[in-house]
Amino acid sequence: MIRDEIAVRQLSLMHQLQSLTMDFDFLIPEDGVDPHPLIMTRVTLLNLRSFAFQGESAYLEALLPQTTTPPLKKLHIGLYNQRTLSVPHLLQLVVTTENLAGRLSNAVLRFTDWGAWVVLYPNMGPSMYSLCLQVHGGHLDWQVAFAAHVLDVLRQRGIQSGEC
Repeated sequence: MIRDEIAVRQLSLMHQLQSLTMDFDFLIPEDGVDPHPLIMTRVTLLNLRSFAFQGESAYLEALLPQTTTPPLKKLHIGLYNQRTLSVPHLLQLVVTTENLAGRLSNAVLRFTDWGAWVVLYPNMGPSMYSLCLQVHGGHLDWQVAFAAHVLDVLRQRGIQSGEC
């Protein structure tokens, strides 16, 4: 878990890093105030191709504006304890990253007792997904609203899709 200035600086020095997974395995208190806020330094990861994040959206939304990456080929985001559908920096990353937001041919929506998934596949290349967004928990109506919101943002931003 990266929570201090020194660790963030060290990460930014890893110029050849191609894949990064971050897991924030704790929850923000109900009042929404994190007793240990992130200290953020600008991070540039020029060779990063795959990024995975698990945790609360507040941490992801604080991290993304401070991070510069080349066009990612794979993005996997899992959000815990999601209270709102507001993830503007995440959706901005998705719609401005050509490799993620390019022409899509397949989408899989999955709803279970423990969460919902929106998985998007490119129309060319191997059948590995390029984008997976998931929320853990929530009632079915909230999960469907999450999936509809993600797909609506992608549609509004002009992301073309093939047959899904």
